[in-house]
Amino acid sequence: YGPETKKIQLGFFFGSWAVLAAIGLFIPEKVLSENEWAWRFSDFMASIIPQIDRVTALNLRPEVNKFHYSILWAVSPVIVVLMLIGVYKAIAAEEKRTTYGQAFGALLFCAWLIGFTTFLWGGLGFIDDPQNRIVRAMFYHGLSRAVYAPVMVYTFWGSVAAIVYLLWGFITGRFHRAERSESHG
Repeated sequence: YGPETKKIQLGFFFGSWAVLAAIGLFIPEKVLSENEWAWRFSDFMASIIPQIDRVTALNLRPEVNKFHYSILWAVSPVIVVLMLIGVYKAIAAEEKRTTYGQAFGALLFCAWLIGFTTFLWGGLGFIDDPQNRIVRAMFYHGLSRAVYAPVMVYTFWGSVAAIVYLLWGFITGRFHRAERSESHG
């Protein structure tokens, strides 16, 4: 495990995000009304993920958003599992142990992700107003919608991955107290 592996992992993460964003740019306006399979798939995903119906209820390109978020929620767990496997292999290859301080930092980052998601989904109450310029940018305008939607879904999965990583680290003993260096006495 070295710099090349890190580049591959970052490339995979940003590459998958770019592909999912590009898919969002090219979804036709009437994707659900013209394709029964897309309608059935999106309804199935919306029955599992409440966020999809919430985005659709804004009535800002509802068919495009419903289908795009359905695709994102369907493929993102696979992407996250592949990323977690990569992180696990990297840690195992280095036999590196994480200090409690590093674990606490990861926990803070996880808390930030959860807080960020909560804020975006109504912390200030504006997310339900389709006339709000920020909401229109996030869900109506093509490029910003395509870029933002994967971020919204990845934020959730990033939180899940961080929690799994933290639990795994504490259970396996990978986390330990920082050892004092000899210069600090």
